[in-house]
Amino acid sequence: MASLGTAKDARNLDVGAGEFSFCNFDKDVNPHQTFFTLGNCSEATVSWEVNTIDKRDATRGTREKIASVETQRDVTLNITMDESDPLKYALAMYGKTAIQEIEEQSIAASYTVSPGEEIFINIPDTETPAYNYKNLKIRLSSGKAATFVVKPDGGSAPNCFMATNPMASNDYFVVSGAFTGSADADYYVRITKANAVQGTITDVEYEWRKGLTGVWSTPVTATGAAIAMADGLSITIQPDTGTITGTEFDATEVFKIECDAAMTFLKEGRDYISDEVDVMNGKVRIPLTADLDNDSLIVVECDVEAQKVPRIYAGIFKKIEGIMRFEYDPTWGREKAMLFYHVQIAPNGDDSLISEDWGSRQITCNVLASGDHADPENPMSRYFRVDYPKGSGDVITGK
Repeated sequence: MASLGTAKDARNLDVGAGEFSFCNFDKDVNPHQTFFTLGNCSEATVSWEVNTIDKRDATRGTREKIASVETQRDVTLNITMDESDPLKYALAMYGKTAIQEIEEQSIAASYTVSPGEEIFINIPDTETPAYNYKNLKIRLSSGKAATFVVKPDGGSAPNCFMATNPMASNDYFVVSGAFTGSADADYYVRITKANAVQGTITDVEYEWRKGLTGVWSTPVTATGAAIAMADGLSITIQPDTGTITGTEFDATEVFKIECDAAMTFLKEGRDYISDEVDVMNGKVRIPLTADLDNDSLIVVECDVEAQKVPRIYAGIFKKIEGIMRFEYDPTWGREKAMLFYHVQIAPNGDDSLISEDWGSRQITCNVLASGDHADPENPMSRYFRVDYPKGSGDVITGK
């Protein structure tokens, strides 16, 4: 069995892999006792940069180098981190980790919104969203009255008249009352018997139904007075005052009455949208098609459970310092254990937030020359040390 350094051996070549662990220094630049892992790191390099000044023989044209002295030495550890849990992610943004505690509570908050906008529900007196809310209800602050409008339903008769709401006194098809239905609805009124003489409507008959699939009512004979239909609405058929030519009604003529129910609570899917991701982030979206006026005052009600939300405050630190360990577990080669006595971590490069590839972020660890944290058995080695845990006699085979 070959010993280290005594013979050439292809098994001493390296295809690297391994895991980094970091231990923060406290305010007195002393290490804590515990480490945390940097997780999966797809790339890592140690770089040496040595600056020298040279002296050359100026007495001969070849100007040979006759002296060289080192003036500066820098050691840098560059790591590409693939994972983004709070402890790891904070290293890439000079960040401080914290836990935001949210108490179990019910929320009722007012917002002024217009169609096409979105809101984030906040925990009262904080800027923390109501993460993972449930039992969402949204209501208008002052409610919205019921309305209806009457229009011809595509009838082919020339006298298919669109009445206005409110109806003029001389209209010959009048809908009156206040819609009391609890949900939006359409009513259809069909003339089944026309009047024979203009100005005489007592021979007019009609029937009505609710919705396209409703059952037509029994025929109703016009009297010139209001006749109750349904849900608080009445129909009046009366003579025309001379604004039309011919009889007021034709058989098969159809009128449509579109009714909007009084609204207190907004309707999910029509007036607001909140999918799984929205709920997780405390967000509610108001679509452009919402049955809301611009600048409507709404009240949002929901419940949140007690929860602890990890948080990073970015840019808190001017520097992050500590000890870095690397457990070298190569695909091919010898296991090593590396200890960097004192590193100063800084973010480096971009953090990919949207991409079609795996995200990653880079940190640069300036390996500082440390007298305080160097190995006491060899204090002249002030950057890092490398151990071979399996001993000098073991040659590691490929995996």
